[in-house]
Amino acid sequence: MKMLREQGVEFELLIAYDFCKETAELNYSSVKPKSEIELAAFYSSCDIVVSTVWEKGFAYPPLETMACGAISIATPIDYGKEWHDHIPIPVNNPAAIKDAVLW
Repeated sequence: MKMLREQGVEFELLIAYDFCKETAELNYSSVKPKSEIELAAFYSSCDIVVSTVWEKGFAYPPLETMACGAISIATPIDYGKEWHDHIPIPVNNPAAIKDAVLW
């Protein structure tokens, strides 16, 4: 996100369920939906959702994002078609996130 701001890209950063100490240095608003309706409203309000899950398993955020009509940028997921359902990014690669957002 710092790289995007350095390039002059303006955006509002919302983070849901933040459990990562690295986000402490970012300027963001925390979002904690309390129901499925609130979660759907959150995803529907977004233009882009970035999911950087490192662990293997079924990643719900990209799927929920797609269902709500936002663009999903995600690390490898076990479903969907890359570049059709979501924009793929490699794990642990901030430059790839920047490139995907600017694409």
